[in-house]
Amino acid sequence: MQKFNKEQLCAIRHGDGPMMVLAGPGSGKTTVLVNRVRYLTEELSVAEGSILVITFTRAAAAEMKERYLRLGMNSHISSEKEGSLVSGKKAKTVKPATQVTFGTFHSVFFSFLRERLGYGHESVAEAKQCRELMWEILSRELSELSYTSDMAEVILSELSSRKNGVSHRDHPVPEAVLSRISKHYELGMRRLGLLDFDDMLLRFLELLRSDGRLLHELRQKFRYIMVDEFQDINPVQYEIVRLLCEPLRNIFIVGDDDQSIYGFRGSEPGIMLGFPQDFPELKKVILDTNYRSGSNIVRASLRLIERNKSRYEKKLHASEEHSLRGRQGHIHIRRFKNERQEAEAVVSELRKMLIKKGDGMDAAVLYRVHRMSGALTKLMKQEGLYGYPGIRLMTFHGAKGLEFDTVFIISANEGITPWRLALCEQELEEERRMFYVAATRAKNELHIFNTKLLYSKDQKCSRFVREIGGGWLFGAGKRLLTGF
Repeated sequence: MQKFNKEQLCAIRHGDGPMMVLAGPGSGKTTVLVNRVRYLTEELSVAEGSILVITFTRAAAAEMKERYLRLGMNSHISSEKEGSLVSGKKAKTVKPATQVTFGTFHSVFFSFLRERLGYGHESVAEAKQCRELMWEILSRELSELSYTSDMAEVILSELSSRKNGVSHRDHPVPEAVLSRISKHYELGMRRLGLLDFDDMLLRFLELLRSDGRLLHELRQKFRYIMVDEFQDINPVQYEIVRLLCEPLRNIFIVGDDDQSIYGFRGSEPGIMLGFPQDFPELKKVILDTNYRSGSNIVRASLRLIERNKSRYEKKLHASEEHSLRGRQGHIHIRRFKNERQEAEAVVSELRKMLIKKGDGMDAAVLYRVHRMSGALTKLMKQEGLYGYPGIRLMTFHGAKGLEFDTVFIISANEGITPWRLALCEQELEEERRMFYVAATRAKNELHIFNTKLLYSKDQKCSRFVREIGGGWLFGAGKRLLTGF
């Protein structure tokens, strides 16, 4: 039997109408999603085929589907015990498959483009094809300008953002030239009979707006819509969801505005912040219990993210189980002379862990940008630790959704995190959210390192390191923070 806290139960047992679930780190959002699907089908007799569950990666969609199917195989739950999900009905016969639709925006809706407009999988442009077309255009259109080797990627990223309703301040090409490049790119894609990743959803949105029959069919089919990681949604995706959920408005969103870190891809955290205005009748639940991290880590990360102004207020806390088991979580902040000394300290700590835990070690080294891992990667290769199972090296972005017993954040310096080009308040808040995501990956140990020198230049400690600190981090005569 699986037990749920009262906030989780409130979300799981939600029936009709809109609901927003604000799910803090480690609060069990996937558990809530899959159990709500089961509650709809088993308790409210909702047909599986009328439920659509959307997330942002194929891996997440596959995991949710697998967990939902496992629930069906283990659905003999006592109804009399506190916190149980069902209310006395006999468990249904286990089905080997499900008619619930789990998928990404692209995987779910591209099938309708294929059906209505005749697109096939060969119509979807690969990243390589997009780059090749862009280079062809740049060689013509920017012949009078000097441009760098990564210009194609930069422009493709900017065009992608604009298609999704977002524009960035800092792009290296004059607006008139960018507009000209965009037109040639669209003409080139049409000539080749290709759609890029963004065109797929734009074309589907156009189809919904122009084909009333299709819109009616999809509204009849998907009577309950659930969106995971809602903080990552962009304006085009949101418009699709808004069209489909009418007139029933059975939309159930789960996410954390504090973990919105994909602005460069077009995600818009303001959509989640404005959701109550679009659905004023909604019910709101905050999943505020963190079952992942020790209490020190939870409190420190909350202290950090509360500096952001554009967010929902949440009072997060560690689970009672952590306290009962003495898992308070430890935070160690250290400052080193340079990258080499920082890397040596990481390797030293990893070796201690390896001796103590062996194959059971579970650690990650996180950094804002890939190039900050250079010195560490080199040293780990020399020491025979690089790629060792149980040690992961990745960016803040890459770590989202994951968890580790021990986390090292390296190069926590001004100009790195926050990134030097993040100048306006909106960009600084996203940088702070990235650091928050990195810190909340840790279960028991969080090490935050920074350096006095980088590329032979003096460096300041990141403001986020100062913001995460506090007097309560000093306990039992042992200083948990060292060196500012």
